[in-house]
Amino acid sequence: MGPPVTKSRRYRSRSPEKQRLYDARMATTPYRQELPALELSLERGTEHVPDDGAWYLLRAGQQIGRFRSLSAAREAWQDIVDESGWQPPPRDVDHKAALAREQKERWARNRAG
Repeated sequence: MGPPVTKSRRYRSRSPEKQRLYDARMATTPYRQELPALELSLERGTEHVPDDGAWYLLRAGQQIGRFRSLSAAREAWQDIVDESGWQPPPRDVDHKAALAREQKERWARNRAG
């Protein structure tokens, strides 16, 4: 093991070149999660919100929250969904087709070779 990391060593500033490379890695990839029934969206780096790396919660196009982390934004999203009482519509499931698909998958996984 090397010498213990001191606070001053751990938090030293980056050189301009390293900062430029860090900024390029941290550039945001556009993200959008939408629930049209509630006119609710969670966005980052899209044309509707600033590209500052923050997560934005929008309702009917109006900003209702800004978050530093995706987990905090998703928690606020879930609170709004829970308060609204919204439930996804039930899905029609073809049980025979699902069983046939499952049997094919089982056969493919258990094949020798």
